[in-house]
Amino acid sequence: MTQKTPLKFRMTGWTAMLAITSLLFVASLLLPKALEALPDKFWETACDTMGIYDQGYSVLFGDSLMAQLGMAARFGWNPYKNRSKEGRLATRSIEPFSQALKNGTRLVVILLGTNDLGLGKPVQDIAAALETMGQKAGARGIEVVLCSVIPDRHGDKGKRSPEILGILNNRIKEICRARNFHVLDLYPLFADTEGVLEKNYTSDGLHLNATGKDKLAQSIINTVKKLTRPAQAEPAGGH
Repeated sequence: MTQKTPLKFRMTGWTAMLAITSLLFVASLLLPKALEALPDKFWETACDTMGIYDQGYSVLFGDSLMAQLGMAARFGWNPYKNRSKEGRLATRSIEPFSQALKNGTRLVVILLGTNDLGLGKPVQDIAAALETMGQKAGARGIEVVLCSVIPDRHGDKGKRSPEILGILNNRIKEICRARNFHVLDLYPLFADTEGVLEKNYTSDGLHLNATGKDKLAQSIINTVKKLTRPAQAEPAGGH
């Protein structure tokens, strides 16, 4: 019996073949940081061509904090699709969220709320939107990970103060417990002793620099690995 190889190349025309050939060439020549310049769609086409998504994949759904991660540089040849968008609001994302979850989605990681708070949206409205998105995914058998909101260094005139973020993040955790979602608590990973974004993770006080992006990506990867790891078979004679 012929053993299956982990990566399968799918002949989908010259466009797909050119995409994967070019990506492999670039990856072999450039420094890892330069891979951030590769568009996510280009990287995703290469993953699809190699059969990376054949057994399902995880979707990232967020705002600029996720949209700017650079999938090729930080997620490599792993089954992820990034459906994040800069400026996205949780309170206006119900329909786009449903459209982002195509057949094959096994898990979705949601990081939203920062932009809503900046516009003065009520915490209860943000939390309700996140809960609705999670319920829609759960109804389709998709595992849900809700992320707590990352702080910024300015507090945006009180709209994103540590106190308000604390209220929203506690509500996110309550939703996860009640709905059997998973929580990725990012706030303590990125906050300094004063409860604002650690200066080493940002260049403008709001968005993440390369170090911050590395930390966010690795936090997501670690969480997804734990949730998608195949269950180990119980040893013979076990109880």
